Amino acid sequence: MAREVLCGGAVKAAMTEEMRRDKNVLLMGEDVGKFGGCFGISAGMYDEFGPDRVIDTPITEGVGAYMSVGMAAMGKRPIYELMFADFVSYTYAPICLDAATQYYITNGKVKMPIVYRAVQGGFINSGVHHSNCVEGWVNNIPGLTVCAPSTPKDYYGLLKSAIRCDNPILFLENKVQCASVKGEIPDEAEDYTTPIGVADVCKEGTDITIVAWQFMLDFVKMALPEFEKLGINVEVIDPRTIKPFDFATVEKSVEKTGRLMIVHESVANGGVGDYIASHVMRDLWGKMKAAPVVLGRADFPIPAGTEEVMLYPNPETIIKAAAGLMQA
Repeated sequence: MAREVLCGGAVKAAMTEEMRRDKNVLLMGEDVGKFGGCFGISAGMYDEFGPDRVIDTPITEGVGAYMSVGMAAMGKRPIYELMFADFVSYTYAPICLDAATQYYITNGKVKMPIVYRAVQGGFINSGVHHSNCVEGWVNNIPGLTVCAPSTPKDYYGLLKSAIRCDNPILFLENKVQCASVKGEIPDEAEDYTTPIGVADVCKEGTDITIVAWQFMLDFVKMALPEFEKLGINVEVIDPRTIKPFDFATVEKSVEKTGRLMIVHESVANGGVGDYIASHVMRDLWGKMKAAPVVLGRADFPIPAGTEEVMLYPNPETIIKAAAGLMQA
């Protein structure tokens, strides 16, 4: 049987079930205990698992991230909640220089089964220090996996897979989706997981391959009726995992369509979209009908007000860019 939950509820379900399954899994972070987390995701977990497995940490993200490294080295499987993804900037050393590096240079002999959870994204007027999307900040770190699910089912299944992995994972959750996007997740008894590193073809098409994730994928889906009116048959791919990226699925699609558009909420300049586009162009040079298009946030700090929406792609700009790509 399936359950209908918000994306945030899917995260809570995955953590709760994995903590029931494995006593070495624990949750830690600022206010994750009795308070239930900054976004309410861990509400009730302290009552079930107690203070030894749902641990409030000091308001210093670097210390909590380093605590996770030590716990992982001693056989625990910590989930560390960073609250806002922007705070990855305070944890670069423990996540990237220690957890990821230790796992990579020992070829996995030193296990680092840590999930660093972080909520990212704009559109709720959180200002410059609490609205960034950070996948582009960490995409070049050997040994670090980066997940960015887009549906409740994948928030649930991908987080379960991440918790069971022996390497460090940055698990990015979207603020808008966690609070407003509902969908079905499998019953606990099914022990469902989503594979890491495998993209999902959400819709098949023949004219343009559109790669998008999290809230921007929702915008692409909103634009589908208008694409149909314009006679543009798009294929839509949700990568689900940013690193490692499933280039095989994307390139198979682009070989069919000949056109590629990437839409993401993080800054377009030097972001993941540019990385995807350059990789595909290198592999499929001569087979594409037009140069790839990358839509992302403007290269500008995020204002603390409703003006922030002007910095991001939206269904209208996505439609306009697709129409232009068909004319290229």
